[in-house]
Amino acid sequence: MKTILIRTLAGVLSLCATVSSQAELLDSYTTLSLPWGDPVMGENAVHPNDLDGNNVVGYSDEEMNPDGFRFDGSNYFQINVPWAKETTVNGIDGEKVVGSMWTNDGMGGRQSFVYDGTHWVVINVPGSYETVANGIDNGHIVGYSVDNGQTQKYGFVFDGVNYVQLEAPGADMETKANGIDGNDIVGTFRDSSGYHQGFIYDGATYATLAVPGAVNTYPQGIDGGVIVGYYEDNNYNRHGFMYAGAVYTTLDVDGAAETVINGIDGNTVVGFSFDVAAVDGGGFMATIPEPCALWLLTLGGMMAMGRRR
Repeated sequence: MKTILIRTLAGVLSLCATVSSQAELLDSYTTLSLPWGDPVMGENAVHPNDLDGNNVVGYSDEEMNPDGFRFDGSNYFQINVPWAKETTVNGIDGEKVVGSMWTNDGMGGRQSFVYDGTHWVVINVPGSYETVANGIDNGHIVGYSVDNGQTQKYGFVFDGVNYVQLEAPGADMETKANGIDGNDIVGTFRDSSGYHQGFIYDGATYATLAVPGAVNTYPQGIDGGVIVGYYEDNNYNRHGFMYAGAVYTTLDVDGAAETVINGIDGNTVVGFSFDVAAVDGGGFMATIPEPCALWLLTLGGMMAMGRRR
């Protein structure tokens, strides 16, 4: 039994090394499209941004005045700020969603909101020109703001009372927080060369995230230590990725020229894709391959049990 487990462990290690350097196709692919909007004009296409359980949120691909939405696995519901001309929903946690809006008065930049299904609460970083909320977890909201001079972008985390500014080490005038899970925040920053790298921040320490060989890396979401997002290759084509157990795995929609992954919950991700003609292929939900780290932990536990017998 021990010999079999050791051989199996060696095989999994070999597989993990292979996966880290190859593209994986997403499993259980489900297309998401709105029941409203003109499909000929692409107005029913969606950009899913986040999910929590069966609930997916995002916004429509309508060029003028996009709608926010929530999809519960069966039905779509519009989420539009009553006094805004555009609404994008970027994050969800339980009954609460966060996002950004352009107001009807056309004054200033985007503002952000929290909506619990009944009440709308506007959130804006004090003294900022623009505030964009991207994610929420356990009442903590992350995003970024633009200063009044419209030259600097700073990440933030908001606990409902206080705003804390986030600026990744090495950032050149731009840090954006995109996702949060517990104390861990992921996002992007622009470096002094003008390229974008990712980061994870645990409340005390920043660590850089960069897909090997990529020009730009954009982490978008995190759940249980697994990070997802997208990167741009040398031709600036976008590909989804997963980072788990120090291994980067490319995740592409089968047949798509470009794939963007925005959110993760458990082993399900959401995002959108483009075909070879750069036509929006619409939003999707997909099951990701099991991270190799989980297989290794399982096999390690089996070996430990074998030693005790």
